[in-house]
Amino acid sequence: MLLTRIITSLVGAPILLYLIYRGGVSILGVTVILTLIGLHELFAMAGALGVRAWRISGYVAALSLTVGAFVHHGEDLPLVLVLWLMYCLTYFVFKYPNVSLAELAFNFLAISYVGFLFAHIVLLRNLSQGMYLTFLTVGVTWATDIGAFFSGKTLGKHKLAPQISPNKTVEGAVGGLLFAVLTAVIIGYLAPNQSLTVTFMGVLGLAVGFTGQIGDLVESAIKRFAGIKDSGKIIPGHGGVLDRFDSILFTIPIAYYLFLVIIIR
Repeated sequence: MLLTRIITSLVGAPILLYLIYRGGVSILGVTVILTLIGLHELFAMAGALGVRAWRISGYVAALSLTVGAFVHHGEDLPLVLVLWLMYCLTYFVFKYPNVSLAELAFNFLAISYVGFLFAHIVLLRNLSQGMYLTFLTVGVTWATDIGAFFSGKTLGKHKLAPQISPNKTVEGAVGGLLFAVLTAVIIGYLAPNQSLTVTFMGVLGLAVGFTGQIGDLVESAIKRFAGIKDSGKIIPGHGGVLDRFDSILFTIPIAYYLFLVIIIR
């Protein structure tokens, strides 16, 4: 299992990095694919969660978020979310009592979780120096995963969230956080950027290290609630898109808004 994960990572990571390097329609294309597959995986859990997925309208809303991020640089993302919320509430009103609040909440959350968060990949890559910033964020996210894995394996004794993810430990989480900060600071020192000070890089590492692990736990909690082990089987050794990109779903948006503050300032 571990060997399969390593081989898949060695093949998949360069492809993802190349698409980030290319930017433009390449990053749009990969984000659209990740969004559609991730949403499909989440919709597949709907039955186990006892709700009905609104597939067609959901895919349209998610694609609108991604394309809007590419064309209008995210200016219409709040509008798309507002329209989706209004659609969900209107559908609930006119289909009542055949639609439950749980069904409404699930479908609104699905688009917010997958569509809205994934759209930030496009937003981050399209920033000034977006290639560097995206590489940086993805690198620190991966560093968090690596640090948490090896810290947990060697030092882990205290369970972090046993009801959600039995193998995760407090020591692993702390190790992942420290490794993220260290990686960000080293990158800031070795590859200096006028806008990004070493202090800021430390803050970035802390934010990415924390939110990345929260993203991992969120996806684990959803799977646990749905009673499944993996969100899908499309990535050998890793499971589904949500299994592999659960951390990035959280780290990319938080990094984007941190970078945005620095760029605007």
